[in-house]
Amino acid sequence: LATQTVRAQWSPLFYLVAVHHVNAFIFQRVNPEDDRGLKQKITLLKQVLAVQNENVRHDVLHYYKPAPSDSTQLFEKFTNLPADRQLLLRNRENLEDCRKMYQKIASV
Repeated sequence: LATQTVRAQWSPLFYLVAVHHVNAFIFQRVNPEDDRGLKQKITLLKQVLAVQNENVRHDVLHYYKPAPSDSTQLFEKFTNLPADRQLLLRNRENLEDCRKMYQKIASV
């Protein structure tokens, strides 16, 4: 995605799969005690935010789910990011804040 090897126009299915998997890794819930998992998640998020192509960044961050088969779009996107995604973006520089966020989510 970052190097534009896979593009929506060239290979829509591979682009969908790549966006889906990167998004899932970043935003899936993680055990708050898993330091390695939290660090990997935050590292990948920072790498996505550093991608030059704004469309790719937006697609990964706002991805919701694959579009219905009768749609002209590859996938549906959130118009506004859900609260947990906003918190992760806001707290990405502080591992302890991320841990607290996931502890809070786990306790709900």
